[in-house]
Amino acid sequence: MNHRFLRDVTSESQKWTIRVRVTRFSEYKNKEEPPQIVRLDLILLDEEGTTMEGQIPQRWLPKFMPQLKEGSIYYIQDFQVCNARFQYRPVEHPYMMKFTSYTRVTEIKAVLDTFPKYAYNLATYEELKSRIDTHDCCSDTIGVFTGCTHVKIQNTKTGPKKLRNIYLTDGRESAVVALWNEHAESFDAEHYMQMAMQGPVVFLFVAVTCGEFQGKLSLQGSTSCKWYANPEIPEAVALQDSCAGRISTPTWHGPAAAQLSPQRITVAELAKFDNPHDIYANRYIVKIKIKSLVVNQSWWYLACDKCKRRAQPQEDQYKCFTPRCPCTSAAPRYRLPIIVTDPIPPQGQQKESTVELVFFGSIAQEIVGVPVDSLIATEGGTGAFLPTRITSLYGRQFELCISPSQGSLQRTSITYQVDSIVGTASVPVPLPTAAEPPLLQQEQTTTQQQNTGTSSELAATSTAKDTSSPRIHSSITSSPNPAPKTTAVSEVATVETPQMQHTPPITPPVTETSHLPTKKLKRTLEETHSEETENNSGEEDAPATSRTRRRLNVSD
Repeated sequence: MNHRFLRDVTSESQKWTIRVRVTRFSEYKNKEEPPQIVRLDLILLDEEGTTMEGQIPQRWLPKFMPQLKEGSIYYIQDFQVCNARFQYRPVEHPYMMKFTSYTRVTEIKAVLDTFPKYAYNLATYEELKSRIDTHDCCSDTIGVFTGCTHVKIQNTKTGPKKLRNIYLTDGRESAVVALWNEHAESFDAEHYMQMAMQGPVVFLFVAVTCGEFQGKLSLQGSTSCKWYANPEIPEAVALQDSCAGRISTPTWHGPAAAQLSPQRITVAELAKFDNPHDIYANRYIVKIKIKSLVVNQSWWYLACDKCKRRAQPQEDQYKCFTPRCPCTSAAPRYRLPIIVTDPIPPQGQQKESTVELVFFGSIAQEIVGVPVDSLIATEGGTGAFLPTRITSLYGRQFELCISPSQGSLQRTSITYQVDSIVGTASVPVPLPTAAEPPLLQQEQTTTQQQNTGTSSELAATSTAKDTSSPRIHSSITSSPNPAPKTTAVSEVATVETPQMQHTPPITPPVTETSHLPTKKLKRTLEETHSEETENNSGEEDAPATSRTRRRLNVSD
C-alpha cells in the first residue's frame, strides 16, 4: 500500500495514508470519582524515525481501542491533521493526528527489522539545563540508574500527591527524575534494583520537563511520560559499556517504606519528642483540639507564585528568597501557626501537653473558609489582632495527617506541618465524676458543646454575617461574633469588600508595610521566628502562573 512519511504531513494531508508504529500509549483521565478516560494519547513512529503525536477522542475509544496494540505497526488512513499543542508537546512535530469515525486502521504483520522500536529524541544533560522552565516541548534523556526513593506523600500547589524520585547519571553529571501519582506507583523499583545486581541499568525517559531544585537538574515526568530499562538503542549500549565497573550498585534514598505509613499518635506523645532528626520524614495521624494561635507570628505571608517560599517587593516586581528561583510574581498565602492539645487529656496526665502545628495555603483555607486575600481585605490583619474567622477556630477539633517540618531542624522545638485534613474529630467526652471540681465539669460541658460542630457547620461559616467585624486579640478565647457576609462567585466564597487598593494599610505582626507605586500589594515580612517551609522536592509539570497580581477570590 502506498504511504507517505510523517515529515511530509501538513494540515493539507487529510486524505493521506501513513505507515507507523503506535507507541507510548497514555490515558488522559478527568478528576471524577472514579476517573474517566477523556482521550488516548499516543506517539506515531515511522520507518525514518520521525515522530508525531496522535489522539483518539473519547467518543471513538470503543471503536479503536480493540484494534490497536502498543508497539504494533499499522497503515492509518483518513485522519484529521491539527496543529500540535502549544505547551508540553511530547514530540517536536508541528502537527498532530486525530482519529475520526472515518479513520481506517490495518495492521501489518510482516515487519522489517530496521523499523525503529522506540520513539525518542535524546538531549544531553547540558541541553536539558538550557531548557529549564521552558514548557513548549517535553524532552527525552537517558542515564544510568543510581538509586531511587520509596513512594511518599508530597505537598504541592494543588494538594498532596504521591512522589518517587529516580536518580540517574550520564557518567559525568547526575539528575533526578520526579514521578508523580500513578507513575510513582507503577515504577517497579525492587525489580530494577535486582536488575542492577547483574550490571548497570540504563533508563530511557521520554516526555519529561526540565527544572532545577537546590541547584541540581530536576526532571519532572509529564502525564505522557514513559521509561524503558536497558532499551535496545545504540546510545544506551554505549553508556552501559562506558559505566561498567565505574558505577556502584543503586541505593535507596530517604526513609524506608515502613516510615512512610502514617502512625496514629496523641498530642501528649508528640510532645515527648525532643530531637527532630529521630522522627524526620515520619508521618502521623492525630486528633487535636485548637487552643490558640502562636503569638507574635503572622497568619499569612507573601509567597512566590512558583516555589511558595517567601518573597519581597523589588521595584515593580517581586524577588523570591530562594537564590535561583527566577519567578518575579507573588501573592499572599496562609501560614497559620497554631497551638493544639488533645481533645481529651490522657488518663493520669498532670499537665496539659501542647505542640505547634502549621497550616499552609489551601489546607489553612479549608478550615478558615475563605481565601487569604478576602480575609486580609475584610479584617485588615493589622498589628497583633486576629480575624474573627481565625479566633472562631479555637476549641474546634480535627483529625489531621502531619509530619515534622523542615524548619524544625534549625529550631530549638519541633513544629509539625499539616499535610492533609482527615476529618472533623469525633471524640466522646466522659461524664464527670463526683471527685471532679465544678470548674472542670463546666469546661468539659463547654467542650462537648463545641464538639457538636460538624464539617458542614465549618463550611457554613463562610455564609454567616458579622455586622460589627471586631478585631479580636490573640489572647482572647471567648466566643467570636458571627463571620462576615460572603457571596459565592465561581464556586469560591468571596467577601463583599472594596478593592484591595482602597483598604487600610496592613501590618502583620512583627512586619513592616511598604506601599510602592504599583498595582500589586507590596510587603516585606521579617518575622522574628524562623519560617516553616513545605518539604517540596520537585514541582509538577503544570506551568507556574507568571506575574500574578493581587486578586480577590483566588485560592491556592
